[in-house]
Amino acid sequence: MSIANDCSKLSLSICLTPIRMGTAGVHFSDRSHGEQEQNGVQTGLNASQLAELLEKLSSGWKESNRLDVQVLRAICRLSVADPEQATDGFSAMDVALEIGRLRRHGWSDCTDKDRVSDDVRRQWNKLLELWPTKEEGVRQALCDVGADVVPLLNKVEGGGAGRVTRYRIEWGAANAKSRAKEAVEPETFGVAGDVRYVCEDIQDARFFVRVLGRGYRLAGC
Repeated sequence: MSIANDCSKLSLSICLTPIRMGTAGVHFSDRSHGEQEQNGVQTGLNASQLAELLEKLSSGWKESNRLDVQVLRAICRLSVADPEQATDGFSAMDVALEIGRLRRHGWSDCTDKDRVSDDVRRQWNKLLELWPTKEEGVRQALCDVGADVVPLLNKVEGGGAGRVTRYRIEWGAANAKSRAKEAVEPETFGVAGDVRYVCEDIQDARFFVRVLGRGYRLAGC
């Protein structure tokens, strides 16, 4: 049987990243914040639990030790620790100090606010470049725990009168079109309910383009 593939696209999305969902499950903290925070969507999980799950997911990325991903992880951790402040967002100094705690040593020059602002802004922009390659996998993982939402990375620019730029995560309803594309058959990948595979983009897909462009033959015994 020959399989032909359209190689006109320069990027592919291959289901590679496993998330274990068995008896270990997904851990949420025991913090109780009363009723679910208003996120614009009803998920069954509050914003702190969603942020905790996003931090857990991003800590497993191969880029987890990169500073741009640590900006995301820091915002998640801050959102869990201070749900009320999470609505307004966190300053560059808040983020830098949390990255220092995450890395277990200081980061940036926290005696220089301008330096900190520049450093966090630079890493934030890198995070925005990385995010499209992670967003679909995050959406699938959230959907698996009953949260049909997507995290939206948002920066609120500061201004005069001592107003600082703030970074935050908002939660919006997952795109209906994206949900319709979901077609997962757990039996294909392992024992149902044990191992779950989610999509992660491959930025340099030239190897796969060459292989799939030539077609290949499958044989069975």
